[in-house]
Amino acid sequence: MRSVLDKQIQAAIVAQIGNSDALIATAVSFALRQKVDSSGTISKYSNDNKYDFLDILAKRAVQDAAKEAIKEWLAINSQKIKEAVLKEMKKPTRQNSIAKAFADAVESSLKCSWGMTCNISFKESTNGN
Repeated sequence: MRSVLDKQIQAAIVAQIGNSDALIATAVSFALRQKVDSSGTISKYSNDNKYDFLDILAKRAVQDAAKEAIKEWLAINSQKIKEAVLKEMKKPTRQNSIAKAFADAVESSLKCSWGMTCNISFKESTNGN
């Protein structure tokens, strides 16, 4: 019964407002201008809500498009990248640094650091034993 009454009240309010196009335009404009935090959500801390929701959506869209473009570029150029990495790794100075890093890692993994602490204390017995 309550939901039917609520719907009738809402319908009466909308009918009194008249121009539904203007109402929709105002609601959309308000929603897109809603102040949100940097993640696009309304924060419970008002100081965090300093961005327009539309700005955050546009930023995300641009970032997503950039990620896709980079993925495509990497897929197209992966063989060239692989060749450049191999060429870099074949340089004598790079081979020395790789060998040193490998040797340091092996040496570090073989180190054994054991420590033992033993405390012995004597207490005088108070019951005469």
